[in-house]
Amino acid sequence: MKILTNRTCDVANMRIQMQALRSEQLVWYSLLFLLLIGTQCAASQPEFLWPDGTLVERQQALQQAFRDAITLARVVAATFDPCEDVSYRYRPFFQDFSFVSQILESYHMVQVFLWYFQPIDGLFVNNVFRTIANMPLPAKLDDSTIIDILSSPGVHEMSAQFNRLVLSVGDHPDLPSTKQLCERSENGNPLAFTFLSHALGDWAWISFCEDAWQYPSLDQIYNPVDANKGKPGWGCDGLGDHDSEFMTTLGGLLLHELMHWTWLLYNFPNFDDLIGQGAIGLPQIGDFPGPEPADGYGSLHAKQLKSVENADNYRCYAESKYWQYRCGRPFKESMDAADDLARTGTRFEPAPPEADPT
Repeated sequence: MKILTNRTCDVANMRIQMQALRSEQLVWYSLLFLLLIGTQCAASQPEFLWPDGTLVERQQALQQAFRDAITLARVVAATFDPCEDVSYRYRPFFQDFSFVSQILESYHMVQVFLWYFQPIDGLFVNNVFRTIANMPLPAKLDDSTIIDILSSPGVHEMSAQFNRLVLSVGDHPDLPSTKQLCERSENGNPLAFTFLSHALGDWAWISFCEDAWQYPSLDQIYNPVDANKGKPGWGCDGLGDHDSEFMTTLGGLLLHELMHWTWLLYNFPNFDDLIGQGAIGLPQIGDFPGPEPADGYGSLHAKQLKSVENADNYRCYAESKYWQYRCGRPFKESMDAADDLARTGTRFEPAPPEADPT
């Protein structure tokens, strides 16, 4: 079945409201619009599949995961700076926004980018997130242009490529039996995996396995239910003071899987120069197989790798950046492998992207 969002995008009205503000305020208003509203037009959505009898909550969680993945990409694209230095000059204008008063306590955002990538990778990483966010690659994003770009209809629509994406609860029903990984047990079960095929063309099938549903949405972390308030992993205070699995969301897992989708990213400059060949016989961002570090999963291993060829580097960077802005305070870098067990207590079986043998 094809599921579309039923929200509408009143771009013109938003533009009028934004242009009424002083120019110095506009950058921050645009960013906070993305963070707090997160509206995405009902166009170019993926197809969502689930078996009969799937809980409504799980169906909704899958749809929200897609919206969250796009939100993560848009926040990174709209705020990208390889040095991650937020200027003091914006501080006075925060005072006009009561809902961001907590940001006043944070003068500078820490250099998250340099935890997960090399300085030379800045343009490439920015292009990855702009492509997913559907922001034009050549456009200069600064005080004078950000309003027109972020309020344009094209940005608020999804990339047309997402019409060729299928997200499923459990194994995609048309996967070959040898590629149905959700129920394998000899080495443990993966959280999610991506299947690409020459027969499918530029389509991607992403399957979410049972253990993936332990991860909440962005809003469930930020606005926890009463039963979770005050507990570790819930609310900004519950995230602790450094990057960890507490920041991980179902949308973050999807963002990781989208990095494996060669045809989503293949057409921007230098992709085939910087990314090695994957199982599909084309350049593909993959999952580092080890042994040093043991794999490419989690904030600590991603930090050790600092690689544009490892999918979890993008997830860890985006989630750290998102929570830094959403919570209005910096976080420290991960220093211990235990950080990546913070929410679930489990290190899950790696599942590199799958492909047919042709």
